[in-house]
Amino acid sequence: MRCAVSTLFENDYHLGTAALANSLVQNGFTGVIWAGYRGPAPTWAQQGRRDGDALVITLAPDAELRLVPVESPLHFAHYKPWFMLRVLEELDPSADAVFYFDPDIVVPTRWSYYVEWVGYGVALTEDNHYHVGVDHPLRHAWKQFAHDNHLTVTRDLSRFCNSGFLGVQRAHASFLRTWCDLIRAVEPESGSLAGWRSLDRTHRFWSANQDTLNLAAMVTPHPVAVYGPNGMDFVPSAGRPIMSHAVDKPKPWRRHYLRDFFRGRPPTRPDRWFWRYVEGPLPVFTHRRARQQQTCIRLAAFLSRFYHRPEA
Repeated sequence: MRCAVSTLFENDYHLGTAALANSLVQNGFTGVIWAGYRGPAPTWAQQGRRDGDALVITLAPDAELRLVPVESPLHFAHYKPWFMLRVLEELDPSADAVFYFDPDIVVPTRWSYYVEWVGYGVALTEDNHYHVGVDHPLRHAWKQFAHDNHLTVTRDLSRFCNSGFLGVQRAHASFLRTWCDLIRAVEPESGSLAGWRSLDRTHRFWSANQDTLNLAAMVTPHPVAVYGPNGMDFVPSAGRPIMSHAVDKPKPWRRHYLRDFFRGRPPTRPDRWFWRYVEGPLPVFTHRRARQQQTCIRLAAFLSRFYHRPEA
């Protein structure tokens, strides 16, 4: 199966995009990583060659990163299914499947597992707040929305999925179209899609992209393959996680680990994994900088065993 990868970034999230690309290639990915970006292209992308409006960076003999400008007014959290469809239909029409990763994720495990995974159905991963059972009020609210919009619920799910990762076969691309339609349909009650969240969790569509992803999984006729929260390193797992998602802020590339230690915030597993993938094949930090950060992480983690700031 020939797979394409996609991500979206703006501002300093280009650093996370580079680490994601490095992690994929180091773990066996071959093909094209499509990175949609808004604003100026990062400095490190200037080493690439031009191909139309894309900046192309060779990562390995059989892997490349292609940066393409995106002009959508949508917040990138909501734009994901549209970009995935663009990859399948326009940018990479020979791909058999497309994956999306947020640019604060790295992949520390073999790429071939992802190819196996998407072969079972729409690949999803549970969120860190994943308990949303079949009798949860949100499920009832989503089912009512589906009924009101003439959608058939095909399965009851008991866990809530994170929209930072998704894998879809071309044969299951209608899942992405359904997700697009749902995002547009909930805009009147969730708020402008130019922003991320404007409501609270008492609303059935607090997060227009993530709540609708979960509803799409309930109404799709296609099979789904849902990994637990350890799939994103939200809870510990034996050995390497299949991906590590730095959902907290500040992001790993912004953190000062020793200063954060004195503020009572130890390093996280995603911090450790990020700094393992910043040097190549696309180096965005020097070897010295990477080693300094890794040393600070180890020291802060050791000291945190003995000192914890009392919670307020």
